[in-house]
Amino acid sequence: MPASPHSQLPTGTEGHKRELDWSESSSSNSDAPTDLSEGSSEKAQLLELSSYAVFRSAKHAGSLDEFGLRIREALAGYKTAATLYGTTSDPESRARELRSKAMLAYLTYWLETNPSKRKRTIEQTWTIAKKALEKFEELGNGIEYGETYSQLSTSAFLSASFDWSSQSRQRTLQNAAEYGEKAIAFFSAQRDPEPLVKAYVKTASYFGWLIGLRPCAEARLRSWSLR
Repeated sequence: MPASPHSQLPTGTEGHKRELDWSESSSSNSDAPTDLSEGSSEKAQLLELSSYAVFRSAKHAGSLDEFGLRIREALAGYKTAATLYGTTSDPESRARELRSKAMLAYLTYWLETNPSKRKRTIEQTWTIAKKALEKFEELGNGIEYGETYSQLSTSAFLSASFDWSSQSRQRTLQNAAEYGEKAIAFFSAQRDPEPLVKAYVKTASYFGWLIGLRPCAEARLRSWSLR
């Protein structure tokens, strides 16, 4: 069974080129515009960035109370961001709305203590995250595809950890690895090596878990050394 939500604070969900100073993120969220008028997409993007910074800062919380406060603050920010994205009609805002909704489910997971509810919320997280990934891929937006994978791919492992079916766990891990390979392909075309390295690490971890389950996973890992 998975550990309690506060004993396994998230450490692998890091973005790139999107990090805000954590000491400023709270004020950014509290002062963020929430009207649904002109510029909603831009406002939503700023709020999404600040909310992710608050979420990342939660793992450095000095107490469970502080952890909960930061997660709830991030929840409020993502909820407003998703609403703002929903007021616009452009396809990229639809993809960003999906990512924000996936983060809402992910943040809820970290607050839940009931095992069945935690299982449900983390499964919802990965399900919605995959829809966001597919939408960004459809739009040809490799940067946001990779960013989404970086932020939310950990939910695949957490979802698999609740699954009693070996075949189902393998499918989840295999999906996560395959999405990761696409993130690597997208980032390989960019000049910034940091997000590419992170994508390699995350994807390799999924193939690593699969090696004991599927021998072909090891061959996929070895093929990277030839690139």
